[in-house]
Amino acid sequence: MVLQWIVYGLWQIWKSRNGAIFEGKKVCPTEAMQLWQAQVQEFQESQHKPLPLASEQPGPLDQGQTVSLSWQKPKLGWIKINCDGAWKQQTLRGGVGWVVRSHFGFLLMTGGTGNMLCQ
Repeated sequence: MVLQWIVYGLWQIWKSRNGAIFEGKKVCPTEAMQLWQAQVQEFQESQHKPLPLASEQPGPLDQGQTVSLSWQKPKLGWIKINCDGAWKQQTLRGGVGWVVRSHFGFLLMTGGTGNMLCQ
């Protein structure tokens, strides 16, 4: 749990820094702390939800098709890129992120951006 606080705290500092430098947007320290706390709480709550059953996955499954509910390393000689995005209707803002891993499962690269205006 301490690691979660550290990771999200560093991420919030990084986001606030980038907002100030690249967008001229200054974040009130109290607001940054509230966001930090909300992000940790959201992450912790997400860890307590059961994984969906294959029958609850969106879209029909073809015969013989399986659904993996956990991350798996790519085949030997390949890399795997996982990505995700989010959008908040109330603010019309979203973000994306990605990670690249080797066939050993080692982290090669990460990236992402947030606070994108999506209209």
